[in-house]
Amino acid sequence: MLVDAGNKPLPLGSEVRLHGKEGEPALVGLDGIAYLDSLNEHNLLDVQTRGGACHVNFDYIRSAEGIPQIGPLVCRQEQP
Repeated sequence: MLVDAGNKPLPLGSEVRLHGKEGEPALVGLDGIAYLDSLNEHNLLDVQTRGGACHVNFDYIRSAEGIPQIGPLVCRQEQP
């Protein structure tokens, strides 16, 4: 679950990529939820919204049970 600095869900359709990965981006859905299937222990997400780019850093521990919900995670805007 991805939110902005005001704790509001990121806009629907924002594009999410694991930093340095090529291919089709994941899209942010309702309530700021994005599904990513190739997370590492330490992750950096690059997010492109209509308002500009932001980034999320987080750690992830794999679990064998279901699909975990991570977050809300604050997407920090790029500094000019």
